[in-house]
Amino acid sequence: RPARFLFSGVATQFSAAARLDGNGRLEIGGDDAPVRVDSGLVATAQSATFRNLVLSAGGTTLNGAAQARWADRPVFSLELTSENFTAAPLLERLLPAGGAGGMPHSSLLALPLPGWIDGGVHVSVAALAFPGAIVRNAELTLALANGVLDVETARGELGGQTEISLTGRLIRRDDKPDFDGRIDARSGNLAALAHWLSADNGEVNARPVPRGVPFSLRTRLRATPDALEFTALTADHTRDLATPSLRGSVGYRSAGNRPLIDAELRATNFTADPLLALLPGNDDPLKFLASNDIALRMRSESLGIWGEEFRGLLVDASLTDGTLDIRQLEADDIAGARLSFSGQLSGVTTGRRDDVKGNFTGHIEGERFGGLLALGNFSVPDASGPVSIEVTGASGEAADSDLRVDTLTLKGTVRGSRVDAVLKRRHGKSGLEGLDIVANAANDEGRVLLEQLGLEPRDGLTAPGSVSLQLEGAGDEPYRVNFRANIGSMTLTANGRATNPFEALRFEGRADIAASGILSVFSAFGAPEPLTRWIGKQASGSGFVFSSAVIWDKQSLSLSGMESVAGNFRLSGDALWRAGEGDKLPSLTGTLEGNALDLTSLVGSEDEAWPAAA
Repeated sequence: RPARFLFSGVATQFSAAARLDGNGRLEIGGDDAPVRVDSGLVATAQSATFRNLVLSAGGTTLNGAAQARWADRPVFSLELTSENFTAAPLLERLLPAGGAGGMPHSSLLALPLPGWIDGGVHVSVAALAFPGAIVRNAELTLALANGVLDVETARGELGGQTEISLTGRLIRRDDKPDFDGRIDARSGNLAALAHWLSADNGEVNARPVPRGVPFSLRTRLRATPDALEFTALTADHTRDLATPSLRGSVGYRSAGNRPLIDAELRATNFTADPLLALLPGNDDPLKFLASNDIALRMRSESLGIWGEEFRGLLVDASLTDGTLDIRQLEADDIAGARLSFSGQLSGVTTGRRDDVKGNFTGHIEGERFGGLLALGNFSVPDASGPVSIEVTGASGEAADSDLRVDTLTLKGTVRGSRVDAVLKRRHGKSGLEGLDIVANAANDEGRVLLEQLGLEPRDGLTAPGSVSLQLEGAGDEPYRVNFRANIGSMTLTANGRATNPFEALRFEGRADIAASGILSVFSAFGAPEPLTRWIGKQASGSGFVFSSAVIWDKQSLSLSGMESVAGNFRLSGDALWRAGEGDKLPSLTGTLEGNALDLTSLVGSEDEAWPAAA
């Protein structure tokens, strides 16, 4: 970088004993915003004193004094202070460009460590401006001796009542710079720190400061040109580290174009979300994961992350270029379920479910597991438990093509129902081509199966039951449905098409029911007892069959071309049932034709009005 030195003054004589007295100027960086040093200078053959020293950069100044002696071994001292100073122009000219290894700290490590001179530097600035941030009450004390640089003090205050200090020693080891030191950090409000880091300097006072938790950290730091290692790490959401809830080590190493974060951690009761908010791109955690490789070994009694609490957590996993290798994942409680999992999955950092593929095995157990599936972006209600499910997944090629097929297999019990299911996702060249589901369930209490299907059967229903389902389709197109349920003597089949089957199911097709009697059918569907008893009187005989075209969703049921026979009673026609909304009762309309109806039990029993129970 270009430099220019100017001096004007007087000399007492032309000899080795001469004394030089004047003013000097040093400019670094040419005419375009140079860094400039102005000072009064008194020099002899053995020493120099710099008085009224002013270092100017970016329109701000550091003021102080310096001394140098070279009678024996050269020694220097420099002291500078300022109310405010902009550091970027000075750092751009003093630090080696890029540094070794391309790591963020490499330029600092690449500073020369001359072995022929000793000295000390002390700098204090009330407001030290870096690009995008201002450090308050910044202080730096350095000591150089025999080619070793001691960082005696490096401290500053950030937003959120945050204080950071660094001490350590920089040497050359195996002809490479090597820093060994310690970091102490304390914050009174991590949310305010994240707010402070994200705001432009002019915005900090214009935006309200959010409430947040405190945080303290203490660690040993080892820095080389291609690595940062934090060992003997202790941290907690408190200002006191007497009993830290997080211990371990974290390494950050350059590995080609992708940094590697290697962590081994032990936690008792720790929440990571306030720290994740400090990371670049915190609005999208996947962006951070996509640009870094990670190796993690962790044990935790309780860990909060991404808004969820994980209890009894044991993790041994790595993420390499978007591929997640989980050697071991055990959790006593994740969203209400116990989980064990292992496998390898690729495409996990894109945020698109269709990109994820691989092979895995797992076991889910708990009182519910809908919350766990919701973590994987599957919108399902909580299934009442107990639940015990073995899950296996595999990605491969279809038998008749080179297109990808993902297979998910589930087997176990849900609230006493024995279930097994196979889900296959067929991928075409332009995305998901098809989804096939085959599922079966059986329970010694058929009433439980009906409840799991969303019905409210009568408590008196005690017969065993089984259910089978076949679903085939893709995307927004209607899915082909084949459903069969056997509850005691009743058999229900439904064949047709379903739209949006996983969020807002709408079925259109044909339904058929056969049973030994109509009472068991009405009990299965939860009909009120007075209505069930009245229908039983109309039938006055055994046997029941029903067949109709059906359109059904959660708010309505439409029957077209219905034909039913219950004992001696026959009924046919069309009907439409709509669910009630707010204070409005459910409604039933239609055109029905029957062979006989006995209304004597309904009419006139209460002042010639139908009783409410009917």
